Amino acid sequence: LDVLPEGAASGAMAPRLFGSNQALAATLGIAFADGVLEGGAVPVAKYYPGLGQVRKVDDAEVQVLDAELKQLADLLYPFNEAATHGIAGLLAGPATVPRVDSESLRPAAVSPVLIKGLLRERWNYGGVVLADNVSQKAIASTRPAEKAAVEALAAGCDAVLFLDPAPDQVRAVVKAIEDAI
Repeated sequence: LDVLPEGAASGAMAPRLFGSNQALAATLGIAFADGVLEGGAVPVAKYYPGLGQVRKVDDAEVQVLDAELKQLADLLYPFNEAATHGIAGLLAGPATVPRVDSESLRPAAVSPVLIKGLLRERWNYGGVVLADNVSQKAIASTRPAEKAAVEALAAGCDAVLFLDPAPDQVRAVVKAIEDAI
């Protein structure tokens, strides 16, 4: 449900997006999700709150969505529409949104402001929220995966993706969650 940046006809994200118009991206994304659901699979909208317009901070791999409020509202619109529509799942991504969450290096996937505050309370979204891979550089560059997994669950995510196959790392994340509980 990301919105393609104006004038960006190519790039890694372009083939995955439904266009640069937020209303069209929302309409086509929801229609696609409905088709997936009719086909027997559960659709998950991604990457909340958006990755199409992020910039990287220095060499840190941190992805910042630092749009002005009007543009930010446009970028969030498809996700709001999906939440209102009752889409089954949303994937909270690694982008930080300093205009919404004052902790500037907190990825959306671990942000209580973006998950509990905006998504759950303001938009009244009751579907499943998945935190994107907490071992990816965009998240892991700001906090260890163990901390990110716990923060994501505390922020209101229902599940956490962890794609590091190293058994010691898997055990460390599981232990961190158990300790937090």
